[in-house]
Order: sequence, then structure tokens, then C-alpha cells
Amino acid sequence: MKESHSSQYQYVGFRINKNFYNRNGVLVVPKLSVLTRRDIQYLLHQGIAIKEDDVEQASILHLVNSAINEIKVAFDKVRYLKHIPLNYVHEKIIPVVTVMSEHPDLHHIFTHLKQHDEYTYRHSIGVAIISQLIGRARGIRAQELLELTIAGFLHDIGKVKIPDEIINKPEKLTPDEFHQINQHTVYGFEIMRRTAGITCRQALVALQHHEREDGSGYPYGVNGTIILSFISSSFFRMSAQVSNALSILSSLVGFNDISPINALKWSFNFTKLPPVSLLALTRFRIIYYF
Repeated sequence: MKESHSSQYQYVGFRINKNFYNRNGVLVVPKLSVLTRRDIQYLLHQGIAIKEDDVEQASILHLVNSAINEIKVAFDKVRYLKHIPLNYVHEKIIPVVTVMSEHPDLHHIFTHLKQHDEYTYRHSIGVAIISQLIGRARGIRAQELLELTIAGFLHDIGKVKIPDEIINKPEKLTPDEFHQINQHTVYGFEIMRRTAGITCRQALVALQHHEREDGSGYPYGVNGTIILSFISSSFFRMSAQVSNALSILSSLVGFNDISPINALKWSFNFTKLPPVSLLALTRFRIIYYF
């Protein structure tokens, strides 16, 4: 039985082609869902086994669109509830981030993310994926990795309080609009501090991710001696400082047939640099890529 249960997890990341109902006729996992470990655990608990012909390989485009849709729901909940639906993030967002971060065609996932219209949503999922990859490459404990991934995902959550016409404005912002955009860090901190289950240092990620080593950042212009240390002294200034790791990942994964996580581990070992310094060697900042 254990071997049978273990084999079920090979379907993580696959899309199911039918509805799954429990013995009482209640729908437990709907058709076209991309399976996560949590879904499979729940199905096993219900006594439901997945067969090979119940699933199909999910396309990368479907995976990206599913992730964006889940993020929209999460952000909308924050907008109306005024706090973060942490259970929803655990159940719907983090499993998708994990599936995407373990996908063999990760560079194609980022390419599709880059092409998506909704900047805040694609940026949030991109930061969460890279946060998880870096955390795993650094070998941090599972609980801290979860905390890190959630912090990466929520770092821009304060933008739910900024009008869409400002967030999506193609022209140069006025000084007043720029000030409003800058306030998203404070708004995010306040929202996260009101949410049970969010730690102080996760909230500080939202507050400090636009601060700079020389004190030229916002919202408070604090310098590098004050900015939060999570993995490295500057990791969470990723919105404008962490560079595009995909030039490393794509080349190493594409040409050497190794996984993204091993690519990052190889890069860290080869360069002997901390994560943020390694990523700074690449060409584009993450804020421009996503």
C-alpha cells in the first residue's frame, strides 16, 4: 500500500481530465486542476487513486495561467477582507509555486510569465519561485523555506491599496502618483502585521524591499546596517536589486541538462558568492524581467 501511495506523487504537476468525487458524491478535485501534493494527499485520504489515463501533462501556458488566476483571487481577497487569507496562500499558491520551481522547463515558465499582462501578479509569482529556488539551494530548513517563499510572494501585497490606473499607467508618474506607489511598502507591512500567522520578519520584507544599502531607497531611507537580514544582507531588496537569474538557469539547464535547483547550487559553489551577489552578475534586474 505504501508503494502504491508513493507512486501517486508522480502525478504532481499533471492536469486531471475528469472530476474526482468522494464516496458521498462530493466533488473533491475538479476537472482541469493541476495536481499538487496537497491534492494527492487529500485524494488518498478519501480513498481515491489516480490512474495514468486520468491525467495529462499540463502545458506551461496552462500552468502559468492557472497560477495567475489563483494570485488574482488571493489579491482580491486581501482587497476586500483587509487581511491576507493565509490558508488560501498555503493551499493554493505555495503548491503551485513549488510545482513551477521544480518544472524541468523553468526558463519557459519565466518566458510565459514575462509575456503576461498583469505585472504585479507575474512579478509576485516570479519572486516567489526564485525565493524558493535560492532557499533550497542554500539548504535552509523546510519551515524557513516556506516562510521565505510566502514573504517573496507577498512582498508587493500593499499594491492592492494603490489604484489600478496608477499601477498600470504607461506614462511617467506624477510626483503625487510616485509617492502613492512608494507607499505600497508601508501598506504591505500594515496588512501583513494584521494577519495572524505572518511573522514580523515576513512583514519587514514588504516594508524594506525597496530600501538601499546607501540609504537612497524608500519608504524610510534606512541604510544597510538596519535593513533586515533573511538569507543575506540584501536578498529581499529583490524588486529593484536582485538580477535576472534566468541567464544562469537557462544556460545551465538548457545546455547541461540539470535541474534549476542544481544549477543554482552549482553557481553558488562555483562563484563562492552569496546569492544576491551572484545574481547581480547577470544582465537584467528581476523587476524588468517579470
